[in-house]
Amino acid sequence: MLFLVVEYATLVKALKKIPIRILVNGTRGKSSSVKILYQIFRKNGKIVCAKTTGDEPKLYFHEGSEHVIHRSAPAGIFENIRHLRRMAKLQPEAIILECNALQAETQRILASSIFKPNYVLITNILPDHQEIMGNNLIENTRVLRECIPDSATIITIPTVAKLLHESCQNSFRLLVANSKAPSDRYENIPESIIAEHWSLIQTMCRHVSIEEDLCKEVFHQFWREANARICLTFPEKNTELCDLFSANDVESTHRFVQHALEHTQTQEKELIFLLNCREDRPLRTQQFSHYLGKNFSESLVWLTGSGRYLGKRMLVNQKFPKERLFLLNRHEIRGKVFENSGRNKLIFCIGNHKGMDGFLDEISKLRENR
Repeated sequence: MLFLVVEYATLVKALKKIPIRILVNGTRGKSSSVKILYQIFRKNGKIVCAKTTGDEPKLYFHEGSEHVIHRSAPAGIFENIRHLRRMAKLQPEAIILECNALQAETQRILASSIFKPNYVLITNILPDHQEIMGNNLIENTRVLRECIPDSATIITIPTVAKLLHESCQNSFRLLVANSKAPSDRYENIPESIIAEHWSLIQTMCRHVSIEEDLCKEVFHQFWREANARICLTFPEKNTELCDLFSANDVESTHRFVQHALEHTQTQEKELIFLLNCREDRPLRTQQFSHYLGKNFSESLVWLTGSGRYLGKRMLVNQKFPKERLFLLNRHEIRGKVFENSGRNKLIFCIGNHKGMDGFLDEISKLRENR
């Protein structure tokens, strides 16, 4: 206990000497924001460290090195004490931390007791993690409010600013990011998502006096690479695959799907959804089942993951045609995706990436080979 007290006291003292401490929170886009800001600060000449905790938890250091975080147990907020102490020893000018808390109490402890950010960047608030964060946006917002110390400046988009004012009585030091989309366009990414993300990055960097041209350069480089990873075409198999697993929630997924359908000739293509269902996220499975049942009852749905049987029951309850539902275990996915049925297939991978690592690694290798 004495060791933990001393370690914590040392961390608090070290953090006070770091002028820029940014906590990135929200439903989607946290890891992307951390990576972009880290690269911008580095190219600006600042000594910066960062930590992500999403699809691939990593530590990023000022000289450009990256270290994967290997965990023997699920992520917890107290792991940040160890990692922050390691980063603070380098005496950086800035630390950028992705929030890895979901409950209101852990959000409060991470922000007010462990990290003490002077900037909180909230990317968006969308209905997700309902088992933990509540059944509606107001409840979600009240949970996220706990990550904001009274002394911090909030940077967020207009929709989140409105939710904060509606659901919380507190007064905020608020910077509302509301910029136009940059001129670059991305074939596989909705313009509205780029515009929202750019406005956050631009506002944050402007507030710490970093030139906009530098921000644009890093921002566009990141999204060009992300754009290339989303869709992959296999002409010999008549297959086009869109990896939307990272979208996670229904609203984000819908924006990507609609964008793809508006920019693709779909008349002669068989539309297929590969839905990965997590057993520990039944409400998310329920949302996706409702979405598919309402909008894509003429399509095929391939269900995989630990919660695939629950997903099938939910889709059947949505009156989804049983003959259009297929259950796949993780060993059957590749064969099903790449079987040559004689028809052009457009496959959207949706739900969540957890449990799909082997399949996604194989897709990644195929992409690199091409």
